[in-house]
Amino acid sequence: MRMRDSLERLLQGSIDYAGLFPPAKLGMAESILNYIRYINGDEAWVMNRFACPSSGLAELASGLRGHTLESPIPITVIGRVSSAAEWEAGLEADATAMNEFMSTCEDKAEIESYEAKIPDHAGVKKYANDMRNFDEIELFAELPWDGPMAESLAAIADCDWLGAKSRTGGDAKFSPADLAGFVHECLSLDVPFKLTAGLHEPFTHSPSAIGFLNVFGACAIAVAEDLPARQIEVALLDGKANNWRFGDESIQWGEFRAMMDDIDIARDLFLSFGSCSVDEPLRGLEKLGLVR
Repeated sequence: MRMRDSLERLLQGSIDYAGLFPPAKLGMAESILNYIRYINGDEAWVMNRFACPSSGLAELASGLRGHTLESPIPITVIGRVSSAAEWEAGLEADATAMNEFMSTCEDKAEIESYEAKIPDHAGVKKYANDMRNFDEIELFAELPWDGPMAESLAAIADCDWLGAKSRTGGDAKFSPADLAGFVHECLSLDVPFKLTAGLHEPFTHSPSAIGFLNVFGACAIAVAEDLPARQIEVALLDGKANNWRFGDESIQWGEFRAMMDDIDIARDLFLSFGSCSVDEPLRGLEKLGLVR
């Protein structure tokens, strides 16, 4: 695929493939085939990890046995959703499933990260310390929108083993101001973060359908121009493609500009977004003439 250098740098390795999850909710065999096709095809530049729920790891191991792979598939494991009372038992069950998976599938896949949805903001420090036991892989705590997000992100910033995650689609109840605040805090605190769900189109269509280019672009511009949260919100909501310019050396949004170094800093923090489709985001870019 051909595109401007800044756009390629902005989106390189940005999609965690979540074909197993809604709304696609594909079967394991089809999801595996899709991922292998993507990483060996024109889509390879945008691909990151294969997202699998901890409860599906045994089926994933079985499904991978029939495939010959040049290198192990990188996996991000999505932990069980649990209440505060079931939190520790859920972590133990996830750890057991991950250990069993790697013992039987080491030549086919490698677990690189683990993402767990914390039950509430009140216990974020405890939950963070509990997750520390999952050493040698990247860790992300998915934070609910209903609570003191800034305080929880500050607590995560104190943990050099943990990143943040938030949900931007499905049943998630958030506003563009909430997302802008989350992005601003993560960038300000140097907290690595991921987003998942809802980011299917390049540019924003409505306050509940934010574009993935808006988020990546806003992050790069925010790094370059030290934008406050309210200005990040404006960038997130600006779905007019003509207001964004992707050149060979920079991204421009209105009067603001981000250079390649700014993009690199932003991508070191905003690592990826989960999407049940890879074709849909790429088709959106093609329709806009941004990739060919």
